[in-house]
Amino acid sequence: MPPATNIRVPDLTRLDLLALEKELGKDNVSVEMEERSGDAFHELATITAVVIVSLAALRVLAVHLARKHERREFTVVAEIEAADGSRKRVTISSKEANRGAPDAQVLEQLAKACDVDISALVQGP
Repeated sequence: MPPATNIRVPDLTRLDLLALEKELGKDNVSVEMEERSGDAFHELATITAVVIVSLAALRVLAVHLARKHERREFTVVAEIEAADGSRKRVTISSKEANRGAPDAQVLEQLAKACDVDISALVQGP
């Protein structure tokens, strides 16, 4: 698969979307909504954030996902879209349950799924 250009993160709430737009900037996130009947959480649409792939975006997304799940164990199924329009589903998870830095584990998985070299972020100065 060619290098990724977008990551689709499904099943977000409006608050999740607002947080991502604030953290990434509205120019780096677009929204796809699918209408549905009301559910237990009173969300009338399924919200999918489409994030433009960059080192900064991957880092912010990793922190966001870890924080959203309160650094507990979690699994998110995202969709990676390549420049040629092809898509693949990937499972991003953290089993670090309140230990260490689950966002670093999530960052590595996101980078691998998007075929992005994050060594500059991981190694530091």
